Amino acid sequence: MDSRRIKGKVVQRFLRYVGKRADGHTVLSTSISEAQVDEVKLYGPLLVLHHLAEEIGLREHLGPYANEILSMVYAHCIDYRSVNHMRTWFARTDLHWMLNLERLTEDRLLRAMDFLESDGEQLQRAIFQSVKQRYRLQNSGVIYDVTNTY
Repeated sequence: MDSRRIKGKVVQRFLRYVGKRADGHTVLSTSISEAQVDEVKLYGPLLVLHHLAEEIGLREHLGPYANEILSMVYAHCIDYRSVNHMRTWFARTDLHWMLNLERLTEDRLLRAMDFLESDGEQLQRAIFQSVKQRYRLQNSGVIYDVTNTY
């Protein structure tokens, strides 16, 4: 329906029938088999990763390239691609609004990686402290390295 006010009166115009409400649910007037999918975006797993990153304050540790770094972290967790393929992967996601990144360029990604290398150990310590604090973890444990064990 399209509602307009004409000469002080509300006039409604019928546009098209899309379905009805039955038992509190919308019943569509067309078969789902007639629906056409134009595009599929990766969203759910990114939402979970983004929530976890926000929970530990990861963005605050990552400096001026935080959003670019987060996009690479999410890509690595879900569907690893090289920096060369990030633009294609990024286009299949909704990260542009989640991370406020309209234009993701290879140059910005490479600069972000350079930033990470500038003081990687200190960054790792800071992130670890945030995780420890958020999840109330203790500094105890056993590490058993099975690298090169056959």
